[in-house]
Amino acid sequence: FPADLLFLRASEPSPLQCWVNTKPLDGESDTKLRLACRLTSELLSGAVTPGEIQSRLKSGKVLCELPNDKVNDFTGQLVLPGVEPLLLSEQNLLLRGCQLRNTEWVLGLVLS
Repeated sequence: FPADLLFLRASEPSPLQCWVNTKPLDGESDTKLRLACRLTSELLSGAVTPGEIQSRLKSGKVLCELPNDKVNDFTGQLVLPGVEPLLLSEQNLLLRGCQLRNTEWVLGLVLS
């Protein structure tokens, strides 16, 4: 991935999960499971254009720690209007340098 991403949704048949290779970051060659939040996956279901995706996430924000060198540790919150803040962990992240495996595509939100 070209940037750190909050994993929002993946291709069918499993829109809540994807597999990534983290070897460029941690040297481990096994693929790792990453999970999308159920709310974001359902919210973005059927959104096919960037405009539709943007309108569904409008007024939302991600509160998270500053960038660091810990690839297996992350805490943050996804705040969307009208719902309780969702706690985020390293399982919800797709880190810069990871490679997507066994999943056709993912939707992600760049964390900067």
